[in-house]
Amino acid sequence: MNRAEAVQGIKIKMGKHYCGNLDNSRPMRQRTEYLDLAKGIAVLWNLCLISFWFWFLWNVENEYSNMQPFKHLKWLGRNVTILYAMQWLIIGNIGTNVYKTQELDELID
Repeated sequence: MNRAEAVQGIKIKMGKHYCGNLDNSRPMRQRTEYLDLAKGIAVLWNLCLISFWFWFLWNVENEYSNMQPFKHLKWLGRNVTILYAMQWLIIGNIGTNVYKTQELDELID
């Protein structure tokens, strides 16, 4: 099996996995209407879920904001950005140095 056949096989498997059976048993219009409905339901579900979490966390914050664990979380939220920036600078520099040590043929294989 050459590379082109392998890539085609992956595309077919992924297409069947994500889009169902891709045979032409249904007209294209019917298939796209089904996908549009599924997208609409997914958007509605996500909006409901995010709205619920927003409402829940808003109420928790209003009710318990003076307790010590929540004070600590607020302090951590204000001051953690600099720690993340330093962490990513270190990781980025290490990754760049490791990348520079590799030869081109080692990266392709």
